[in-house]
Amino acid sequence: MDPQNNPEGGVAPPPPPDAMTQLAEAMATLANVSTMQLANNLGKAKAVQKPSPFKGEQGSDARRFLAAFTMWAMAQGTVLNVVDQQGDAVDRRDLEWIRAALSYLTGDAAVWASPAMEEFAAGRVPFDNS
Repeated sequence: MDPQNNPEGGVAPPPPPDAMTQLAEAMATLANVSTMQLANNLGKAKAVQKPSPFKGEQGSDARRFLAAFTMWAMAQGTVLNVVDQQGDAVDRRDLEWIRAALSYLTGDAAVWASPAMEEFAAGRVPFDNS
């Protein structure tokens, strides 16, 4: 009697995969999804130009800097944000946004930001972490 045939004459289903096979398949799937998310995040990050440094000269420049910084930061994936399964930012990591924004300040704006930078250097978080 053929082992693939059951007594009713049909083909028996294959045995279920063992735990190691299931684990290997799950890991392969996770690796594929992670690769796709990384490619998605890198594409978004490159599509948005980094903001120009802000010197602190005029109010309209501040608005432009904040808008450009926000667009850039939202495209940075997990570096600055909490992301969903598709790699889209769903929440920002305020501590990292603060640190990144401070790094773009020059001139009078950098002088203004010096106390906040000193807070980071001392291991504290400025602006109540928001």
